[in-house]
Amino acid sequence: MPNRRTHTLTGFAIGALLVLGNEIRKVDDPKTLKFKDYLTIGSKAMLGGAITAWGAMLPDILEPPTSPFHRKSFHSYSLMIALALVLSFTPQETFSIDKFGIWSLKNVGLGYFIHLVQDSLTPMSLPLI
Repeated sequence: MPNRRTHTLTGFAIGALLVLGNEIRKVDDPKTLKFKDYLTIGSKAMLGGAITAWGAMLPDILEPPTSPFHRKSFHSYSLMIALALVLSFTPQETFSIDKFGIWSLKNVGLGYFIHLVQDSLTPMSLPLI
């Protein structure tokens, strides 16, 4: 059964690698990069990894694992789908957040999803509702 450390490390690794890949994809000519550019890209990757790791811990923060049967509403696919739909179809102006806020919400959502996928692979699996 995945524990907090597993959720955190997996969330961090996936989040950091996705942000790193996205930042590298934006570079036109890698030969023109300076040291400070590498620091900026690395910092964004670490921040993205940390935010995603927090999202990966969120289900267990909201529903602490006090027993093997702790998986209720915050560990269900229905909540994840509902949150994704609300965030996808609500205009950005409704939230009054900038691009960094939206980027952070996406990383938290990714971490949350990673947690649910890991838990779904255990013998207890996840409730659908």
